[in-house]
Amino acid sequence: MLAVGLNRSVYIWSACTSQVKKLCETPLDDMITSVGWSNRGQHLAVGTNSGDTQIWDTNHGKLVRTLSGHLGRVSAVAWNGSTISTGSRDRMILSRDLRCKDSII
Repeated sequence: MLAVGLNRSVYIWSACTSQVKKLCETPLDDMITSVGWSNRGQHLAVGTNSGDTQIWDTNHGKLVRTLSGHLGRVSAVAWNGSTISTGSRDRMILSRDLRCKDSII
């Protein structure tokens, strides 16, 4: 599986089927700035220009959670188990344990 963020949309390409499907799209005033697969490959983190990070369940095509906290675009996303770290243009790195409701480490 390959995830690509193009402008306002995220597309998923499957190597098994060679099919492309559109996962999501941001509002008109926002853009996709980063994507990152979870270690197990079921969830995709999508960073936006507005500073949010969206967690998507790619098997069901549903938004699971939206993480806020950055003041600038989310340029980097990294997973470590249930912890996700995001780096932003605001020069901050936020690490969150997704098992907790609102925990920033």
